[in-house]
Amino acid sequence: MLGCSAQPGINDDDSSLGDDDDSSLGDDDDSSLGDDDDSSQGDDDDSGSGDDDDSALGDDDDSGGDDDDATSPPAWTDLSAGRTHSCGIDPTGALQCWGDNTDGQTTVPTGTFVQVSAGWYHSCALDPAGVVSCWGRNTDGQCNVPQNLLFSAVSTGNLSSCGVTLAGEIECWGGPSGVGIMPPAGPVTSVTVSYRHNCTLNANSQPGRAHCWGSNAFGQNDFDAANTYSQVSAGFRHSCALTTGGEVHCIGQNDLGQTSVPTMTQPVVQISSRLDTSCARLQDGTAVCWGANNQGQATPPAGVIWTQLESGFAQGCGIDETGVPLCWGDDSFGQASPP
Repeated sequence: MLGCSAQPGINDDDSSLGDDDDSSLGDDDDSSLGDDDDSSQGDDDDSGSGDDDDSALGDDDDSGGDDDDATSPPAWTDLSAGRTHSCGIDPTGALQCWGDNTDGQTTVPTGTFVQVSAGWYHSCALDPAGVVSCWGRNTDGQCNVPQNLLFSAVSTGNLSSCGVTLAGEIECWGGPSGVGIMPPAGPVTSVTVSYRHNCTLNANSQPGRAHCWGSNAFGQNDFDAANTYSQVSAGFRHSCALTTGGEVHCIGQNDLGQTSVPTMTQPVVQISSRLDTSCARLQDGTAVCWGANNQGQATPPAGVIWTQLESGFAQGCGIDETGVPLCWGDDSFGQASPP
């Protein structure tokens, strides 16, 4: 596991963000970044680092045709967009991160990985054996992964990180996780970490129920218990969830249109929320984004068919149908310029 950088000279509690009741983000609003957020979270969803779509690898066709036509280029398998950096897993299974490296958040560990989550100033990744490694800023222990635990998913926020253990329990480490409120008991299927609230999907007596904990100043935790969801993603002061029928429900703050979901022309297969922007991948692979767009983060490239979409703070990233990573929006630190 790569060590994390601890910088005691930097107040990692981001107190300049103010309380979650504050209408302003303070310093963390950073005009160069646009409006600021996690999760995650990334999902954070960042629990949801997207689908591991191998379709871009193509089939090995021995019918005698041109070999150049029988195979497709190797595909990237995962992406995550953080605050001023972004990360992905390249076709070899190795980690690649780009953008701001002030806290070592783009100095990645070696090895093979299956999922990555880029947070505020740190990142975490999951290897095929279920081992989580974290790197970057570690002022609150957000990189200190609990020992002797194996995970099926990981998500990073600001001061904290959370993972889903192989037993289906949520384990969190670092600073206040959901404003000091303990996560719900498992089993769960996913976790997405934001700034002051986190969300998960139950797998117990109410499978598919979205459960959020932490700050609820804007109603960002109040999903209807009657609905069944296949994915949930936590933004800064809003949350979005995808029903099993392919509809998107968003709740929480709406000053920038975060919960004003556009009319979708077909079912949605994946969602991602971060800061004040959310994106949805439709059944045909096209993208629809909404919310803050002051840096173009809600305007993905037109005409692209996507296999994964990830919202960031003021940038967005995705993997196209050929397996190539693309990013858009704020690129002031190179966070929208994948290698």
